[in-house]
Amino acid sequence: MTRLIAVLDANVLIPENLGSFIATCAYTETFTPVLSAQILDEVARNFPITQNRIQKMSEVFTQYFVSPSGSEISRIQLLKSPENRHIVAAASLSKANVIVTSDVNLINEINSRADFEFTAQYPYEFLSILANNEPGPFREAVELIAHLRKRPTQWTVPKVIESLKDIGKPWNQEFSGILIELFSAPSAVE
Repeated sequence: MTRLIAVLDANVLIPENLGSFIATCAYTETFTPVLSAQILDEVARNFPITQNRIQKMSEVFTQYFVSPSGSEISRIQLLKSPENRHIVAAASLSKANVIVTSDVNLINEINSRADFEFTAQYPYEFLSILANNEPGPFREAVELIAHLRKRPTQWTVPKVIESLKDIGKPWNQEFSGILIELFSAPSAVE
């Protein structure tokens, strides 16, 4: 199966647990990330405390950066969320399969138009697909997050799974179920 190419919107990188987990999934090659300076600038502008994470992502994922030009960005027409044209331009430039975002307007607009060659998905929808399509690297990402936390004895795999729950949203509940099933099954996926 071909690995998904995903543009990561700033709003999925800002929440600490979610952003760290998505970056770790990229690190374990569960998918190919696409980032841009505009996206990371947006993260820094909206959540300055993430500077350390931004620096690490810039270093680790430097080969996955795209730089849409001003003219490439201005050619994108978005009615509901024109401020996100740079994200759509990055997706077009990188030949991405998906934009991962929490922006409902962007998701609705991208998915309602036939002129884009990619879709937009909520983070947990995307992670559910990854867990089903790439269980080995996905499992490795969960285990790596547990291992890398500052207090590894407190961050067990079940604790990582618990930290990713966001109750009240159907995709998040489905994702939690997939994680529980993945880690209760024998280690045949490794």
